Amino acid sequence: CDVPTYGWLTEHGYSGIAYALREHHDLTPKQFFVDVVGLEDEESVGWEWNVDDEDTVNALEVYLNSIQTRGGRAESTVETHRTRLAKWVRTYRELHETDALLEPLSELDQQPQEIERCLAVLDVFDEELSTDRSKLEYLHVARAWYAFVKRRKYAKYNPLSEAGEEFGWEAREPDPQALSASQVRRVYSEVDSPEAELLVVALAGWGLRPSEVAALHVDQVVLDAEDPHLSFGDGERKNGPGEVTLLYGVDVIADRIDPLSDRENWDGYLFP
Repeated sequence: CDVPTYGWLTEHGYSGIAYALREHHDLTPKQFFVDVVGLEDEESVGWEWNVDDEDTVNALEVYLNSIQTRGGRAESTVETHRTRLAKWVRTYRELHETDALLEPLSELDQQPQEIERCLAVLDVFDEELSTDRSKLEYLHVARAWYAFVKRRKYAKYNPLSEAGEEFGWEAREPDPQALSASQVRRVYSEVDSPEAELLVVALAGWGLRPSEVAALHVDQVVLDAEDPHLSFGDGERKNGPGEVTLLYGVDVIADRIDPLSDRENWDGYLFP
């Protein structure tokens, strides 16, 4: 099976794959299909590290062979490690003009400087990669390789052994924190227009999602004195009721609708 080109992916409606691979996995579509999926690329033969130092290449290959044969890692996992290690070495070389990664690991008096050099690589990843999870995955792979070469006595120390303490990366993105009542009151006290006032009430008071607030239409608003509420059609609210009772804020939404209704050609949306 041939490796799909970017043009083919776009033509068949899969252009989003390229974005997802670039943003979340630091891979091109070609790298993904060749190195992860396992398709053959007729334009290349074998893996090219693009690394000049033979000792570094040898240590990388020995590590990958070890995690596959002794560690029992799947081929796809090994190839993921290969791709991330290649990016690590190339980024290191771009910053420090050498890809001889083992040389400074042979002398303990080089440890402080080498730690700084490795942290500089992580600084680049911190800026380039979009999620904490991606950053941690690169750190874990690189740290595992350094731990391996230390165990095998290619190195006297692991410069990344405590690198995780330098960054506030979290494997699981924290859930958004709800505002406290006092924080909501503070925000509300700063609003300076009916539009902003309704925005705060709808989000913090009625519990609407931002997308629901943005799409609010006058046809959804029922200002009946007995039962004021917002009405949503079937399927419009995921995991939410079809009606949202307006326990308060009726005057706020009325104050928003009144001036809008005087506009010519108003389409009925509360946030046009």
